Amino acid sequence: EPPVGLPGGVIPVLVVAGFKAFARAASLRTDGRHVADLLGFEASRLFLDPARTTVEIHAEDEATLSYLAELAYIFSHRRPAAMDERVSFVAEALAAWGATLSDGVKRSLRHTDDSRLFLRLLLQSEDVPQAIVRDLPEAFGTRHLRAGRYGSTLKAVEKARNDIDRLIDGYSRDAVEVVGEVLSLHGGTD
Repeated sequence: EPPVGLPGGVIPVLVVAGFKAFARAASLRTDGRHVADLLGFEASRLFLDPARTTVEIHAEDEATLSYLAELAYIFSHRRPAAMDERVSFVAEALAAWGATLSDGVKRSLRHTDDSRLFLRLLLQSEDVPQAIVRDLPEAFGTRHLRAGRYGSTLKAVEKARNDIDRLIDGYSRDAVEVVGEVLSLHGGTD
């Protein structure tokens, strides 16, 4: 049974090692869903039924790789290393940042239009890699024409992230004020 001459356990190791070594902007999917955990249990499941797995190679030109690195930086204050696969790196940065948002912040009516669009594109996306490489540039890529498509996207996304952070800060200030008023000894009649 193929592959002739290689034990079955070696093939997954070789494929994952090759992916980690050579993929710079790629998306791995099983049944159409992004596989974020390439080095864990999901990686071994890819080989149990390989027909369910697809690999999408995104543009790996300098502009795209720079866009992905800067997008990661906006959300994690880290850029991918030279050997890191950037789409997954950005997806992890966005997931970590998104996990810090409360449901109230996600559903707030105080968001700017761009912040609301950004949250909808990323946090409700069924396909985060496509949201990163296609949907964000399509939505925000023409806002700042001189910056180019990716530069415009980065400016708009950073502004949306800052607007969301300001909203969180505002909610925190409001909560502190309410607690301060409730606990105030000066305002009571007792």
